[in-house]
Amino acid sequence: PEYRARRAKATVSNETRKRLSEAMKAKWSAGDYRARHTNNGSHSAERRLKIAEAIRRKWQDPDYRNKTVLGIRLAHKSGRYAERMSPEATAEWKSKISSSMRERWQDKMYRDQQLRSAQGRPSRPPVRGGAPPRRLATAAAER
Repeated sequence: PEYRARRAKATVSNETRKRLSEAMKAKWSAGDYRARHTNNGSHSAERRLKIAEAIRRKWQDPDYRNKTVLGIRLAHKSGRYAERMSPEATAEWKSKISSSMRERWQDKMYRDQQLRSAQGRPSRPPVRGGAPPRRLATAAAER
């Protein structure tokens, strides 16, 4: 956009950068600013329900639905999805990674460091409801 083109070659002096940095650090040290701008917990349960309802209403509109589905399909046909490796290349790549990791784990220092760091990590939470996620159930049904 035009506003970015105007700023493309703009530079900020070190003094200005320092002043901006100090201002932002002061804001982030204040609890209310941090609470408003953090990703985890930034929306209340009520707000999340409102967002979900708005999206449900949007999907009822055929124009919005078609435009969005088309965009998703185009994204899957281009970029990283289109550049997936062939099964042979994937097998070779996995084999290289496997042998490399096997070699690494033979190194006592690497193994000890990995085991120490794993001790501090929480274990996976239990599956709620007992039913597998939908994508797993669908994949199992297709087999």
